[in-house]
Amino acid sequence: MELDADCQYYVNVEKVFVFRGPLSPPTGCSVERHGKMLHMKWTVIPDYADKMFKINVALFNTNNFIQLDIGVAEVNQGACTIPLVGYGDEGVPIHVYLGIWDSFHDLLSDSVYCGIV
Repeated sequence: MELDADCQYYVNVEKVFVFRGPLSPPTGCSVERHGKMLHMKWTVIPDYADKMFKINVALFNTNNFIQLDIGVAEVNQGACTIPLVGYGDEGVPIHVYLGIWDSFHDLLSDSVYCGIV
């Protein structure tokens, strides 16, 4: 929670952690929206070259949690595209978070805020 200029509390979406864990989080993240598809990119991390390291995606708007996708791509791919399910209306802004999941040891990284689309 933070205070705005009018001393009103609000949630700073850039500081929210959807995932928490000991792994190093993804870096160089970006997201673009094309209709009902999201195109995400991140920097490939050599330590996560093994296929057991996957990307998790969390999406929400300010009213609802929209979508959670677990293990959508291997971290070593550096990019993925996912369909928006349900709340993919063009006029609805969506906040996007990425995190890393070690699918063998069931460990997570902290999430990273990628932006709003």
